[in-house]
Amino acid sequence: MRHITWSTSVFIMLVLRKRTVVLLGFIFVVSSVTVLRLTGLHTGGYQTEQMFAQKTQSVSEIILPVILQTTYSAVAEDLRAPADARNPLIPHIIHQTFETVMIPSELESYIRTVVNMNANWTYYFWTDVSARNLVKERHPNLLDIWDKYKRNIMRADALRYVVLYEFGGAYLDLDVEAYRSFNRITYKYGCIIPPEPIEHSALLYNMTLLLNNAIMFCRAKHPIMKALMNGLEGSMNHKNILFATGPIFLTNMFNSYVNERILNKSVIINNDSSGTTVFHVSGEAYIVDIYIPNVAFFNDEIDYTLQNKGFQQTCKNVSDSSNLVRQACGHFLNREMKRQMNFLAFTGHKWIHLWLRSKADNQKTSKKNISEILAEKTITIF
Repeated sequence: MRHITWSTSVFIMLVLRKRTVVLLGFIFVVSSVTVLRLTGLHTGGYQTEQMFAQKTQSVSEIILPVILQTTYSAVAEDLRAPADARNPLIPHIIHQTFETVMIPSELESYIRTVVNMNANWTYYFWTDVSARNLVKERHPNLLDIWDKYKRNIMRADALRYVVLYEFGGAYLDLDVEAYRSFNRITYKYGCIIPPEPIEHSALLYNMTLLLNNAIMFCRAKHPIMKALMNGLEGSMNHKNILFATGPIFLTNMFNSYVNERILNKSVIINNDSSGTTVFHVSGEAYIVDIYIPNVAFFNDEIDYTLQNKGFQQTCKNVSDSSNLVRQACGHFLNREMKRQMNFLAFTGHKWIHLWLRSKADNQKTSKKNISEILAEKTITIF
């Protein structure tokens, strides 16, 4: 007891002797907090302004950690939309495509959900013939590349970048199911590119971020779509389709697009629990450029049919794995048996993989004309 009383007395004496120092310190702290808050208000509240302190920072040092922190976290609120919005930034057009108008019957229910949930949207359907005609008419410089592609899926990949650049709207693979209307998401963002689940990016490709080109929303003439079209020539000879025209190509081009603008300080990155936004400067203000939403909104369904065994094998023993792989395995093992559709989800990708089937198997598949599937909807077949 004596020891405690003595220590307390000494402490009180020191405080009294140095009350002036404490007071000054308190004033300094309050002033510093005030300055920081004012600075945050002045810069629009973007915490990532500090990222531009060093011009040599790369996209992997800046945007990928930000996305990893937000894209795979739980969300409790809906995708944000301006309350006073009047005109959509992304036009209400749905684009879908197949080799011909004869669609595998197994896809019919998914197509119907997309149209029924977005009854007031215009529907464009593209075939191989109309796709080539569009490229020939609007982007003849791509025609030689188009004709040299060895796989039709490569042309299908390239087409989605072309139609979104030319017309804007939503591009959806035929095995994408819609759970609710897309109207809400078209008023705030100029381009929305959802990522694949972390199980795919980390466990299949050892990538922090993997964007998926099966589900994309964008305004017409967006520079990211122009960049994707411009990048097709440089990757056309890659043996792996994912790198040539698919999701890895999309991700690499997105990284280059953002990295270039980070270096010249024409964009800033902002993140919250619902995703990561790339803002670009226009005049004196920053405006929305591209949005990478939380995976829960569009693409939270993993490819069980094709990849489940691989996931299981990879996650058997992760003690020597990277932090990224351990995190992905945590998601996979914790959610494998209880993964349910989030009530905030707009879409789900069913991973049918028609392009991996043999011609013989595809010929045996029951088919139905897209006009018959959407008989009650006015559609445009190009």
